[in-house]
Amino acid sequence: MTQENQFVSSMGRVSRFLGLIASASVLAIVVLIAADLIVRSISGKSVGGVFELTEILLSVSVFLGLAAVQEGKSGHISISLVVDRLPSRFSRRVRLIAAWLVLFLLVMMSWAMVGAAAQSISDSETRWGLLAVPLWPGRVIVAIGVIAFAGQVVVSIFARRALIDQEARSVLDQSH
Repeated sequence: MTQENQFVSSMGRVSRFLGLIASASVLAIVVLIAADLIVRSISGKSVGGVFELTEILLSVSVFLGLAAVQEGKSGHISISLVVDRLPSRFSRRVRLIAAWLVLFLLVMMSWAMVGAAAQSISDSETRWGLLAVPLWPGRVIVAIGVIAFAGQVVVSIFARRALIDQEARSVLDQSH
């Protein structure tokens, strides 16, 4: 197995694992809000900390789910009015260039998110509401999610490059 195939396989496992955590966090949000509503209707008081916890769980569901959605290929919304009208050889190259641009942006975001998470940890950053909630777990989750998303974009770059290489070999075979 090549290093590229190992990376693709590993990213698939990581993405699916993070996707499961994201799904579980959505379920946890539903359960927490339902429990809060039931308690509030019975006692007239909210369950302390539910709002703060659902904020963190929302970041888990969004950012840890990014890589799993990218792996699924059909989860992200895309508008390809122009690219779909291009000749297939050219559109594959345009999509590859776009993937490289997305990867560049995600690397920049990852760098910023890791820095923000490290700073939040070192400052013991908290948000005060009903409870003092540390912010670093949410910042770490965002960084992990963006890094995993970048990894899945690398996987899609591998796939797009393979299609272009296969197309080039086909053209060479036809010319001989």
